[in-house]
Amino acid sequence: MNPGPGTRPTTAPASSKTRARLEELEDALLLVREDRKQQDGSIEEELLHLQSIYERMSSDLAMLRDERDRAVASAVEERERRARETLDLSERLAEARRADDCAGQSPGAAPEAFVQSRLQSAAKEHRDLDDGEMPTVPGYRLISVVGQGGMASVYHAVCERDGKEVAIKLLHEGLDASAGRMELFLREAAVMLQLSHPGLVRAIDAGDCPHGRFLVMELVRGESLAALVRRCGPLPEKEAIRVALQIARALAYCARLGLTHRDVKPSNLLMDSSGRVRLCDFGLAALSYGADPARPYGSPGYAAPEQISNPTSIDERVDIYALGSTIWHLVVGRRPFQGTPKQVFEIQRTQDVSDPRFEGADISPRLAQVIRRMGRFQRDRRYRKWDECILDLMLVENGNPPFSAHLAEALEPGSAVGEASQEASSPPAADSPAPPPELGPSPEIPAHAPSPLAPKRLRDNAKWVLAFAVCVLAAVFGYSVSSLLRTSPADDIERRAIVRADAGDPKGAAQALRAAAPLMDPADRDRLIRLAERLEVHGTSK
Repeated sequence: MNPGPGTRPTTAPASSKTRARLEELEDALLLVREDRKQQDGSIEEELLHLQSIYERMSSDLAMLRDERDRAVASAVEERERRARETLDLSERLAEARRADDCAGQSPGAAPEAFVQSRLQSAAKEHRDLDDGEMPTVPGYRLISVVGQGGMASVYHAVCERDGKEVAIKLLHEGLDASAGRMELFLREAAVMLQLSHPGLVRAIDAGDCPHGRFLVMELVRGESLAALVRRCGPLPEKEAIRVALQIARALAYCARLGLTHRDVKPSNLLMDSSGRVRLCDFGLAALSYGADPARPYGSPGYAAPEQISNPTSIDERVDIYALGSTIWHLVVGRRPFQGTPKQVFEIQRTQDVSDPRFEGADISPRLAQVIRRMGRFQRDRRYRKWDECILDLMLVENGNPPFSAHLAEALEPGSAVGEASQEASSPPAADSPAPPPELGPSPEIPAHAPSPLAPKRLRDNAKWVLAFAVCVLAAVFGYSVSSLLRTSPADDIERRAIVRADAGDPKGAAQALRAAAPLMDPADRDRLIRLAERLEVHGTSK
């Protein structure tokens, strides 16, 4: 049936619309494909970038582990070296002690027996010397006066028998002579004649002459350390340690023989021309009862508190205290406590010997720690035996921290060493390097690169990258915190100065701060000076 003249065909327009729609769909599909390709390329590029970061951080982590292992190995090696060194020092100390024991015999007989046996034929009266007159001593020719004191005079003499030069100590025994002074002198002779040690002035003979009782000793050409410090100023740390070790070994020898010197001080230490130091004046060592009116308990500033309060109940710790005060004097330039003898004795009953660095001493924290341990006013807090003290001095001499002093202070409740790892006197980083913080094991690195079309693997790799980043940041943070937690010497000095000012001595605290400031870093120096100025103006740190 043919369409009428008024109708129009519809097939052709419908097919053209379909073709146009298909073309639009094809164009959209092409655009989607292009976008997908671009997205895939971006994802692949991002994955490759993350993979490179992952590999770089894995390499850094491996390097950190290597550094940690080397630090741990170095710390272990250092501990072993120090253990061997400590053992070697202990063996040397034991050998020195055995040698000292063989060098001399025990005093044996009491001083009274010596007095009766050696001086029983002494003259009943003695003649005073005229002005300029030299005494007459049988067997010796006196040349000149070496020194004079209120109790005795020392002369340079020559033995007529062998021509050997000696020193003769002659007791002043005029009308004003007391029985206590005579007993003191005779007991000194009794002790010195029976001692033999390189660190002691050796006695040769004793007797009586028309002018008084005398003691013949070896002649030490030199001067006392008190005179040396007055002439040249404080001793360097190395020289002070050398002197301390020589005298400590001599006093340890005396302690093993049951003797305490009780008058150790710089004026009783003589240095000869070769640099060897000798200990002299054993007048108080044998005095076991009563007191001489001139020197009741020893010397102010050096005599231990128990030597003042109860001189009949003492042991070798009184000499440990005296040697600590003596070292303090040698490195500072004056005795630890100032004032009249009565004032000094009262201070010593309740105060420890202070840190020498507060008074401007140029010494290490290690030596300061040993001096403070020796100078405790409570004898139970000092070194118990000479062996402990000598071992610590030997460790400090070799640049190591003292063992016994540090251990004792760490065990004391409320001590700075117990609360922190170490006080200003010995930073842990300088003496015992700590290994870096432990890092966790690293995961296995994939053997192949991640697929560009694997978003789940991308997320997993990103998690591993973040985990490694956290590990690295934790290691860096650990190092930073450990360095911040270390106390500086200025912190300890500031704390002690504040305590001293609050105790009623702001002027002394300010002086100590000004003396210590030049030894600090610029920032700490300015802080200490500002605190000193505040104490001088306001009298308080608040």
